[in-house]
Amino acid sequence: MHRRSFGLLGLLGLAFVATSSVADAQRVDRNFTVVNHTGSTISHLFVSPTSVTTWGPDQLGTNVLPNGGSLSLQFRPRNYRGQCVFDIKVRIDGHDSSVSGINLCTINTVTFTAEDGHVAYTAE
Repeated sequence: MHRRSFGLLGLLGLAFVATSSVADAQRVDRNFTVVNHTGSTISHLFVSPTSVTTWGPDQLGTNVLPNGGSLSLQFRPRNYRGQCVFDIKVRIDGHDSSVSGINLCTINTVTFTAEDGHVAYTAE
């Protein structure tokens, strides 16, 4: 009897996780914060679904993101409803660096840093 009860609870938990994942994917907004700890200014920021081969518009517009700064990005890719995994490209000192496979349904903050002359990132 205990085994059956555990199985039922496990199925209910799995159903909850599946429902939560579907609900997250169906949200239109993919809001997240970008933090710049590179030692330089980020002059351009592009975000695009991993499944697409072109970049979206510069999310900074005419603004820049100085070293030590952060930006709460209200990102609402209406054409990509249901997609969670995106790529992000930044331009620093005229050089582009990109990261792939950021799950914006579960990630709230992407922090760019510089390590050994290369741009690195953490996602949390």
